[in-house]
This record gives sequence, structure tokens and C-alpha cells, in this order.
Amino acid sequence: MATAQTSRNRSRTALWALVSSGLAALLLILVLIYAAATGGAGLILAPLVALPVLMFALGGVALAVSALARRTRARRLAAIGLILGIVCAVPPVWLWVWLLAG
Repeated sequence: MATAQTSRNRSRTALWALVSSGLAALLLILVLIYAAATGGAGLILAPLVALPVLMFALGGVALAVSALARRTRARRLAAIGLILGIVCAVPPVWLWVWLLAG
């Protein structure tokens, strides 16, 4: 049986999954706004920002999967973090595949 401390830590895992995925989404949105404001010239920074976006997104996915596997009470937060993390992980991967393919 889980103690109160363990239950709180499980809920925190779901919260951190949402925070990490949210940071990835925020970075992605900021790069797109900057690129739009500079008329596309800001996209030169996209490969540099893609790695932190991918790091936060995959961190959020890993934390969300961990929280869902532990059957936490905060399943909704974990599910939102999982979906947001997956959605935010796609553009950086696509960008790097496109850049490496030439």
C-alpha cells in the first residue's frame, strides 16, 4: 500500500510531465513567433532551438509514461503531458531529418 508521501510524489511526476511538455511547447511557439516577426529570417535559429525543445518534450513523455504506469490519481495531467510532449517532439525531429537529408 502506498503511503501519503509516495502518493504525492506520483502526483508530482504527472505535474512535472506537464511542466516539461509545456516548456517544450513554449519554446516552439516562441521560435515560430520570432520567425514570423523577422519574415522567416529567424528560422536560422530553429536547428539550435530544436534540441532543447526535443529534450523537454521527450522528458515530458518519459515522465508522463512513468506517471501513467504508476496508476496515479493525476492521470489527466499525465495524459495531457504525454500528448503535448509527443506533439512538441515531432517538429524538431522533422526539422533535423529534413536538414540532414539535404
